[in-house]
Amino acid sequence: MAVSPASLLLQVCHELLHICDYQIGRITGKPSLNFGYPVVDEAGNIKGVFFGALDLEWLNRFEFDVESHLPKDSTLTKIDSKGIVLAHHYDKEELIGKPFPMKSLLETVKTQEKGVVEAIDIDGKPRIYAFRTLPSKMYDDKVYVIVGIPGEVAFAEVNRILIRNLFLIGLVALFVLAAVWIGGNSLILRPVNALVNVTRRLRDGDLSARSSFPYTRGELGQLSRSFDEMAENLQRREEERKQAEKALEQSEKQLRLITDSLPVLIAYVDSEQRYRFNNKAYEEWFGRPRAEIYGHHIRELIGEEAYLPIQHSVRAALTGQEVGYESELLFKDGVRYVSAIYVPHFGEDGKVIGFFALTTDITERRRAEEQISRQLKRLAALRTIDMAITATLDLRVTLNILLEQVTAILGVDAASVLLLNPYTQVLEYAASRGFFTPALHHTELRIGEGHAGRAALECHIVNIPNLKEHPGSLARAHLLAKEGFITYHGVPLIAKGKVRGVLEIFHRTALVRDQEWLGFLEALAAQTAIAIDNATLFNDLQRSNIELTLAYDTTLEGWSRALDYRDKETEGHSQRVTEMAVKICRALGMSEEELVHVRRGALLHDIGKLGVPDSILLKPGKLTEEEWEIMKKHPVIAYELLSPIAFLRLALDIPYCHHEKWNGTGYPRGLKGEQIPLAARIFSVVDVWDALCSDRPYRPAWPKEKALEHILSLANVEFDSKVVEVFSQTINEK
Repeated sequence: MAVSPASLLLQVCHELLHICDYQIGRITGKPSLNFGYPVVDEAGNIKGVFFGALDLEWLNRFEFDVESHLPKDSTLTKIDSKGIVLAHHYDKEELIGKPFPMKSLLETVKTQEKGVVEAIDIDGKPRIYAFRTLPSKMYDDKVYVIVGIPGEVAFAEVNRILIRNLFLIGLVALFVLAAVWIGGNSLILRPVNALVNVTRRLRDGDLSARSSFPYTRGELGQLSRSFDEMAENLQRREEERKQAEKALEQSEKQLRLITDSLPVLIAYVDSEQRYRFNNKAYEEWFGRPRAEIYGHHIRELIGEEAYLPIQHSVRAALTGQEVGYESELLFKDGVRYVSAIYVPHFGEDGKVIGFFALTTDITERRRAEEQISRQLKRLAALRTIDMAITATLDLRVTLNILLEQVTAILGVDAASVLLLNPYTQVLEYAASRGFFTPALHHTELRIGEGHAGRAALECHIVNIPNLKEHPGSLARAHLLAKEGFITYHGVPLIAKGKVRGVLEIFHRTALVRDQEWLGFLEALAAQTAIAIDNATLFNDLQRSNIELTLAYDTTLEGWSRALDYRDKETEGHSQRVTEMAVKICRALGMSEEELVHVRRGALLHDIGKLGVPDSILLKPGKLTEEEWEIMKKHPVIAYELLSPIAFLRLALDIPYCHHEKWNGTGYPRGLKGEQIPLAARIFSVVDVWDALCSDRPYRPAWPKEKALEHILSLANVEFDSKVVEVFSQTINEK
């Protein structure tokens, strides 16, 4: 039998009912719930059962009230635990009492009991479904309510905040349905509508929107509180975001002011090698505004030729390495030198997301360094030439060193030096470097002939930039045909106002020269002229010195012959003893320089006899003691005659000391042992040997064997035994 809802609620409040499954009444044909209630006596025994049926059309009236507040094309469905539809609103198809047609959604509802999912409805429209259980004391089994909202309505112009709010709205709707299920309180719809309106305002960007609903203890009050707190948080975060953006903008301005004031090129490049930041110096360097640099690939900005040398450094920075390098980059406007540092930028996950590039244009510095380096090399070259000039007076050695420096420092292929013969006025080949053939070795040019002759005649540099444009202008063109020279410079070598020769410069390509290059060429030419002048002066001086030395030696030989002519008995004596004394001194290890003085002293050993009267010197008989005392003065006379002559002072040992004896009994000073100069000790042996082996007015010449035996007997008495030993070996070798 059917009962009214009020009676049913009254029974629920006092007794426990047994509720049957949902069914369609056989009599009424309407959805209903059947239930039974036991009838017991005072002892608790069941006396009967009271059966009743609940008309569910009453429940459907609440769906229509709720539906009016849902978006268009929304659905509202209630099902039991077996999936039978208890109430449904949207389509005209009658689903009440039938199984719920969306099986996948039904499984999700039974499994999760509460949640939100997206699915395609049976009408083919995508919807967002919010569902939850509705427990009831009237019904033992579970009842589920499912609200479906079209997807296009749910997602239109809604961000993350709106999605969250829609979920909350779904919860509100569930709470509303629960409230309708329990008491049908129509006051629930008003705060729900208020929350929906506020949510829409938030969706439209009004972060100041609030629910204006009292924060009661109920679920709607708590929901309203949570909603307002969420809105306040969103508003506060939005304000913080704006403040952060403003601070970031201010910080970026300050950063740009700082970076733009620096002469260093500063840029930030992302992981795809595209520019995301650059300072003003970068714009000036590339001649492009910031807008044309931003977002461009490095290769697009600097060009392929400039990118190739640095690509390995870029890749290294993008792998997390800090890279520093100096490089020469070729741009459209020429070569530039840069010094760069790449510092990688790591993201929160530790991966490289880009790098900072700090680049300095060091072109001027490098050029200054190169200029200083060139100047140092040129100074070193001049120093090398100076050292060559001072270290050797061999002009060929000096010229070879000079030409080596000329070709290396000036960067030319070949160079040569022609010397002017002052007697014939002809330029003659002296030295060359860098030629393929020796064709120029026999060059002879008259003054004024060819480019070199013109440079010598006019005393200025002759420059021919392109020899091919002046065929035959080079006097030796036929000799240089195989060399392939293009550029020629002829520089006169002038020292002390006189032309000493010509320095020739040859190059096989067009030669780029500047004032600094020409200045150094003139400096090299001046050094060459000085070297030639010094060598010429030295050669002249050396020739004069040789001639003077020959004159000295010839004079000494003349004096020696004059002495021999004075004493006919000793003719040829000075020459013989000189030759033998030099031979013995060489055997005893004297240097050639010392032998020069030995020879001079030997030739003049009896020069002091010029002071002895002829009556004593030429006396045929034995000298008296008085005459002998006069004769023994001739070494002193020799010393007095020769000591004023500077170049003969080192030759005085023999004229002054050759009559001293090993045992100290000699004259004029009575020297003993090694007090006697070695040259004098040697000569005294040779002098006695030649005297014994020569005829004298008072005796005939001794045989050589007898003379040698006599000398050997005087070893360590009158003569040095070491000298006697060497003398004996020399005589026996003859």
